[in-house]
Amino acid sequence: MAPAYGQDTERAMKAAPMPLVVSCNFGLYTGPSSPVTSPPVAGAAALAQAVCSGGCAAVTVTSQACCGGWCGPVAQQSNTVCSLPWTAGSIVTGFGAGAAQVNVNPLNVTQTNTSFYCQ
Repeated sequence: MAPAYGQDTERAMKAAPMPLVVSCNFGLYTGPSSPVTSPPVAGAAALAQAVCSGGCAAVTVTSQACCGGWCGPVAQQSNTVCSLPWTAGSIVTGFGAGAAQVNVNPLNVTQTNTSFYCQ
């Protein structure tokens, strides 16, 4: 025989805490560094910004930026992101043809840009 669904069960369901659902937003930028540096610096940037609501999440950003045929090292940065925005990535200074790539995990989203001039 199945248990009866009564007022006690209904009260317990209403009092039970609702699980939080973490939601994160990511912004990716790959291009000239001058629009994202203050004061503007000629170069290339590969950046990601994360902000989460409803809790916190572990985020890893892997990035590399290149200018004029020279590439900075591949950088990997990790952080626990909550309600305050966190920005991570790579910036290299220089002139010439630029290239940049940034990847964000846990989503495994990558953005690549190889068609800009370092400025």
